[in-house]
Amino acid sequence: MRPFILSCFIFLAFIICSCGRIAFFITGGHMPRCENEQTIREYLAKEKIKADNVYVIPDSSGWRFLLTKFVNLPEICYFDRNGYHILLRDSAQCNDQNYTLLAALDTIKTYQVDSTFTFAMLMSKLKTLDGNHADIVREEQPDYYLAISWARFANPAIYKVRDWDNMLDTLNTALKLKAIKVNFDIQESWGCVAGEKFAFRKIKGNM
Repeated sequence: MRPFILSCFIFLAFIICSCGRIAFFITGGHMPRCENEQTIREYLAKEKIKADNVYVIPDSSGWRFLLTKFVNLPEICYFDRNGYHILLRDSAQCNDQNYTLLAALDTIKTYQVDSTFTFAMLMSKLKTLDGNHADIVREEQPDYYLAISWARFANPAIYKVRDWDNMLDTLNTALKLKAIKVNFDIQESWGCVAGEKFAFRKIKGNM
């Protein structure tokens, strides 16, 4: 339990200390609430964001692991056509750099990769909104795989997810892209009840 609580506080502290820390508190960010398929779909519909490529993290062990890979909310992880994590992001910059990074993607450049983190590894930690295992369609080998992290409790920055989604629609005319959106909200599958504010002592399951 203690390592899990520490991970949660570190994660929230990072958001608080990141680019959007002031907006997080002033414009509607809040402590996590427990979510399920219905509440996430309703939220995405309200925000006019497509739900067909949204995945959730079904247990706290996967959540803790992915905390080490996604450095912000929202953020984009980039993977090459072989599924290896591309080290594109400048850690000294905010997530706004993704507007430039997305626009600059092409099939000519070569990038430094982190072979210890792959798109297949990411997918193994996720489930679909309706609770099914996430599968990769192997015959669809894109030029790039992209994973956008987001959370309902980080609401002020959700417009960036919408922006990036729209950019990907445009980029798909020149590049073959496989994009998913990874939700970082606490899920009912962890042992909580949808709608309740996240209380560490109430969460059961894989901790």
